[in-house]
Amino acid sequence: WQFIVKFVSASSVQDKLFFIISSTYDLSTGDSPVVLRNLKHFTPHMQRQEAELFYKMYTTTKVFENWDHYMRNLFNLACLPDDRYHVGMIIEGLKLLFDLSKSPRSSARSSARSRPLDELSAVNELRGEWFILNLQRCFGLGMRNEFDAFALKHHIAAVIDPNTDVDLSTDITVAPLFRAGILNSQGQFSCRGALWYFNRKCFANRAAIGPDSLDDLVVESVKLMSAKRFRDALNDGFPKEATFQHAFNETMCMLLPLHNYVIPEFNTFCIDSNGDPVHGELDFYINGSYQWCLELLRKGHKIGEHLSRFDPKIGKYREAKPKEYLVVDCRGPKERSVKIDEARCTIYFADDFTSCVCKMRNQKEITISLQP
Repeated sequence: WQFIVKFVSASSVQDKLFFIISSTYDLSTGDSPVVLRNLKHFTPHMQRQEAELFYKMYTTTKVFENWDHYMRNLFNLACLPDDRYHVGMIIEGLKLLFDLSKSPRSSARSSARSRPLDELSAVNELRGEWFILNLQRCFGLGMRNEFDAFALKHHIAAVIDPNTDVDLSTDITVAPLFRAGILNSQGQFSCRGALWYFNRKCFANRAAIGPDSLDDLVVESVKLMSAKRFRDALNDGFPKEATFQHAFNETMCMLLPLHNYVIPEFNTFCIDSNGDPVHGELDFYINGSYQWCLELLRKGHKIGEHLSRFDPKIGKYREAKPKEYLVVDCRGPKERSVKIDEARCTIYFADDFTSCVCKMRNQKEITISLQP
């Protein structure tokens, strides 16, 4: 620090050489040789062109040359409103690449350390524990949660369900999430990476032992959902798909052990028969030892297309290589039976959402009671 700040700044190269110190927040300690807050600060947001130039400056080696899929996935995680990008997340993605090229970090997906690093393996590592834990450097939450869990749930409900009565401007109980940059000024998750980190950091009361199957996870998650929350979110008589996504995200996080992350909106890619890349966006991926995939849809919309995405030969999700997967179809009261599929779960919610009928794969229907 002394060399960079004192010697270089006072030398003849000061107008030709620039140092970027990437820091989300300043710490005031007596041990640091330089006080960062006295230096000029810039926004941690980059324009698209700046982000691309910055990324490509560090990936010009032959190892990472033309790794467009990795860049696309990283940029999707770091994308903020108005086509801006979080510089800290771009840096973490670059650091991950260089760490993996030296000695691959063993998440559940990195079983073969001796294999040369390839782009698909690197993309898979973006959903791994090492990367998500290092997002602490991007979002400065304290070591202990500083907010009330009930208030946080109420706040998130207000963001996705405009009919709720929460005044975001006075919701000081979730102020740490605003300060850390996890929520933006509109009270929404600032970027996809912020949501991933939120899932890891903000659900402290996690299960010691996880469910035995993806089927059990879905059923137990529905049991924890709030009927009132769904009633408050009615849109043309039925909640939007985003409402169900947030509900599943929240309840699955509470039911899974800490080392099994819920990865929402996970980007996938594969190569088709013509050698062209095919991109997809999986609603939920549960990593670690489970490697489960979950798709959600509303009122059976394009159910066939959703099921085909998991086809092991031509499906756009095939490279996710799930051990189990399900397509969950959320509907209103049952009027007629739907086509049974081994990968389909149909949930028929009552008009008041106090209960639902669940048809899991080819199993018998069961009735589930929701929370008030």
